[in-house]
Amino acid sequence: MAFNENSRVKIPAILHLMRLGYSYIPLSQQHRREESNVFEDNLEYKDGIVEPKPSPVAEQSRSHN
Repeated sequence: MAFNENSRVKIPAILHLMRLGYSYIPLSQQHRREESNVFEDNLEYKDGIVEPKPSPVAEQSRSHN
């Protein structure tokens, strides 16, 4: 079996990111603006930027103060 960049780097990285909750967009389904490199069809928050949820660690440190 020949090992190359796809089998040793790209595919394991994609699988790891998918386990973390990211979604993979195949080349055939990519619709993006060339000038900004943004995938508009796949944005979850199209109405604007939403404040991120605070992490549990940050909330614990606030409650201890």
